[in-house]
Amino acid sequence: MVVVISGIKLDGCANLFNVAEVLGFFGSFFCFCKNGEEDRGEDCDNGNDHKELNQGECGSSLHGAIILHYYCNEIASVISTFLQFRKRYGSDGAWSGLVRLSFHQNGIVSTVDVTIIGGGPVGLFGAFYAGLRGMTVRIIDSLPDLGGQLTALYPEKYVYDMPGFPEVLAKDLAANLVEQAGRFGPDIVLGRVAETLERRGDEWAVITGDGEEWPTRTVMISAGAGAFSPTKIGIDREEHFEHRGLWYGVRDKSMFKGKRCVVVGGGDSAFDWALALHPEATSMMLVHRNDRFRAHDETVRELEQTDCEFCLFSVVKELHGEDHLTGVTLENTQSKETRHFDCDAVIVNIGFKSSLGPLKDWGLEIEKNQIKVDNLYQTNLPGVFSVGDVCTFDGKLKLIATGVGEAATAVCVAKTMIDPAAKLFPGHSSDMGLGD
Repeated sequence: MVVVISGIKLDGCANLFNVAEVLGFFGSFFCFCKNGEEDRGEDCDNGNDHKELNQGECGSSLHGAIILHYYCNEIASVISTFLQFRKRYGSDGAWSGLVRLSFHQNGIVSTVDVTIIGGGPVGLFGAFYAGLRGMTVRIIDSLPDLGGQLTALYPEKYVYDMPGFPEVLAKDLAANLVEQAGRFGPDIVLGRVAETLERRGDEWAVITGDGEEWPTRTVMISAGAGAFSPTKIGIDREEHFEHRGLWYGVRDKSMFKGKRCVVVGGGDSAFDWALALHPEATSMMLVHRNDRFRAHDETVRELEQTDCEFCLFSVVKELHGEDHLTGVTLENTQSKETRHFDCDAVIVNIGFKSSLGPLKDWGLEIEKNQIKVDNLYQTNLPGVFSVGDVCTFDGKLKLIATGVGEAATAVCVAKTMIDPAAKLFPGHSSDMGLGD
């Protein structure tokens, strides 16, 4: 992976060469572009103090860079976020493109053609297609990772209804979408909530929770189910044990290898994870408040054929341990009898709460917690589009496969708004010479 750092020294922060020196320890290569310049065609200013790239690895090659924006006063924050991104999308060879860490000072941010709210699969494809149309793109997402629910909720589950993939792990699908989205160098702004949307003449400004303003000509909202958070058990010390034996999802199955696991829930997610983790765990228990399951019958039968212990008509009443979880107390919902069980991990799958969050205050027309759009995916606000699960219209299907088509259409309409001379249909990608 090649990392290009551009920008200027931040107040209270060591200069960028110190950042590169530390990151270079992890085996990356760096090119320092001229301070403050954002021209992706500029050659790198390689001096004696700069780590050099081989000829051809900078300059015009920056068209394939992803730009990560950081506003911080601590090198540690920059390094930590970069390494998380590198680990997820670069270190395993899933994505070998360029990443560009772009540092700015005093809120100097360029205006882009389209700002995409939400870095899930539909938003990522929208970013790719906007780049295909020659548009500048920025993605803003409140999550620390790209991929939306694919990476946040079920990275280890298979997706079966994507064209061209008989089956694909959600995390692999997300990695492919990130690679595709990065082809034309979108700005990526992670870990920031898009709080407000303000009209500025003929353009818009998206304002994130930290007060930063992100100017844009058009907006495409692809926020999926909106802001979502796991439904919690609601007992004492629950927060204390989060990531210390208590989990609300599974990001890496290997974390549960050799563990005594308790899965809480009676739906598809609970049964899927109980089945997926069963070969890794030394023991598996499924806890559910009654004997009626919402999971598919076939999945239920499959788990029943294992040695998984079923504790029905039961709820988790207490969590035990000091620094890490060591056991749970279950209460029978009928007799109120309690029993203690030793365990190393509790995986809670009792649902997620979703909300439009700040989007509901943007002046958009809302219907049943979704954004109403017309046949061109335009909202009631000029130049603001909505696609994917967050939008609604007659005949709406909530599928990734249909959402990416919505994104392509919205991008093309936005293109003609920005450039009236542009055609709505750009032609077929196979005729565009993208591989040249």
